[in-house]
Amino acid sequence: MPGLHASHPGIVCMKQRASQTVYWSGLTGDIEDTVRGCQICQERLPAQQNKPMWIDENKDEERFEEVSLELFESGRKFYLVLIDQYTGYPFIHGWDRCPTTKKVIKTVQLIFAMFGRPSRCRSNGGPQFKSKEWSESLSH
Repeated sequence: MPGLHASHPGIVCMKQRASQTVYWSGLTGDIEDTVRGCQICQERLPAQQNKPMWIDENKDEERFEEVSLELFESGRKFYLVLIDQYTGYPFIHGWDRCPTTKKVIKTVQLIFAMFGRPSRCRSNGGPQFKSKEWSESLSH
């Protein structure tokens, strides 16, 4: 298996590569054994462990009482995701350019107009959420 394992690609990549080039009975098991027994492959495994799911024991029993907001870029578009913490229902809005604080406020206010103002808002702390304009919009 030296050709498949030469660059220490890991189990998934080795299986993909093998499926395109070779076959023998027990191939999958041999690949898994090879990778698990290779010190270099083990050192290259992702170091980040899965975090346990966060459960809020004090979760409100009202819809739209607490929301979480996140601004992010994907591809060449920018998105706002607002999630109702009680139902998990997401609201998603996109822009072609990085939105100003005013654009974010306008979008969030439209959602609040439909479902009511939440008591608490959490955010990822982006600059739009740290501005004076944002703070003032929440207090009105």
